[in-house]
Amino acid sequence: MTGAKPFFSRIARFLALSCLFSGLAGCAEAERPAEVSTGLPDTTASAITETVLPPDTTVPDTAPETAPETEPAPPPVRFFNPITGEKTETDLTLHRPVGISVDNVLGAQPSVGISLADCIMELPFEGFETRLLAIVLDYESLPTFGNIRSARDYMVRYSQDFGSIFVHAGADYDSNCRRLSPAAIEHGFAVSYLIKKDLISVPEERRDLWTDGIDDLDAVTKYYPTPMFRDEERLKTKSIEHTLMLNAAVITDAIRYHGYKTEFAEPFAYPFIPLHEGESREVKGSPASYIALPYAPGSESYASVYRYDEKSGLYFRSRYLEPHIDQMTGKQLAFTNVIALYVDSEVYAGDPKYRLNVDYVGTGSGWYFSGGQGIEIVWSRPDPESLLTLSEKSTGRKLEINPGKVMINVFPASSSAC
Repeated sequence: MTGAKPFFSRIARFLALSCLFSGLAGCAEAERPAEVSTGLPDTTASAITETVLPPDTTVPDTAPETAPETEPAPPPVRFFNPITGEKTETDLTLHRPVGISVDNVLGAQPSVGISLADCIMELPFEGFETRLLAIVLDYESLPTFGNIRSARDYMVRYSQDFGSIFVHAGADYDSNCRRLSPAAIEHGFAVSYLIKKDLISVPEERRDLWTDGIDDLDAVTKYYPTPMFRDEERLKTKSIEHTLMLNAAVITDAIRYHGYKTEFAEPFAYPFIPLHEGESREVKGSPASYIALPYAPGSESYASVYRYDEKSGLYFRSRYLEPHIDQMTGKQLAFTNVIALYVDSEVYAGDPKYRLNVDYVGTGSGWYFSGGQGIEIVWSRPDPESLLTLSEKSTGRKLEINPGKVMINVFPASSSAC
């Protein structure tokens, strides 16, 4: 048995090594210092014990319940108002705004809800008075808003620069306005385009001079399930023409009744590009902490004035030598962006109401103000059917504005501003 010896030799060596390791383990046990508590669970082999239970003993299920796996919460969706660049809770990217004709004479002050507009345009009107065009995207949330007044042809055109559904209470339907329109055409004013179409192509009794082909809500000539209404409190202190109001129900019901589209097929090309909230541009140009636009030359009473507040970064608006207040909030109107556009205008000869012909076609100069500084801009409308575009004069690029409310003053080029 020649193979037995090596086999037993291997067993002997194995037993010897086993005794050696056993002895070392015993020495280590004897010399181990007292344990120091670390506050952590003991996971050494000596901490593991085996418990023998008598028969028929139920072992309780002490294993901790595994928490159900939950997917991480999706990041909050951020939408941005396509006119102001401010954050919104809902996506208004393709939402079509309304453009509302709002009274702006001294006897109509204060307006109600006007601070809710995303953009306000101030337009020369009769004599040295002005009227406001309030562009509102989220009109479904409007409380009482007004007061609502009549339209002029150039107001309709400017409302279309925002793709809006135009809201007004009548227009110039009288024969005198019809008689004056051809005179404007003879003067070469392209502004009378909408008037020209109707005067030449439709019978004299046509009433909707300026809204042919326009989605409009007219409180005077059109029926609505929920009509515009008179403000009972304003009736106590103001003339009746300064009391016509609307709200979200009026607008939404009227739009639904007439079947007007409320969404664009693609993002609308507004006159400017708003930066998104969180972004900003530094306007580097001329200092502009005080802006005065005297619609009546030499008269402070008819001037629209903006004073820049460095702390808030806003321009606060005044009119008739007083802060322009929203009756709803009791606060002065304030804007991140103020724009002035110089346009040619002319009083219709012989018109006792001093109504204006405003030339909104072609190109002209202007200014953009933000952050206490102003830069020169250019406005352009190649033909009456084109949309208004605002560009920086120095670069030719479409105007980028800072996130925030926008105020646009359409201002007679013959007047002076400071």
